[in-house]
Amino acid sequence: MGAPDTKGDAHSLLKNVPDVTPLRATALSNLIGHEVCAVVYDNQVSINPDQNTGDLRGANLGTVAFRVVALTPSTDASFSSLPNVEVRILDARTVCRGPFALLTDAEAPAGAP
Repeated sequence: MGAPDTKGDAHSLLKNVPDVTPLRATALSNLIGHEVCAVVYDNQVSINPDQNTGDLRGANLGTVAFRVVALTPSTDASFSSLPNVEVRILDARTVCRGPFALLTDAEAPAGAP
């Protein structure tokens, strides 16, 4: 990633994190049956699709663990609507002890380089 800024602020490293990609329908379907650990943010994570980076600064509420059980089609008629995702919440203290495998097969958003 890099070093803290000139003032020693490591939080600045979270401003332009590479390869932050929102999950679309294909990536969500690939998670069915898998256990997932996720950081829950207090607000929406900002993503710059032109540079394929995300701004992960800001308060987070902790870690959640879940298993993706099923997907069902959205009742929203818009083209960009995502499926409904059924999850089973798991014990994050047990599941999220690591080691982790980064999800690398998420499809890029439409129009991204």
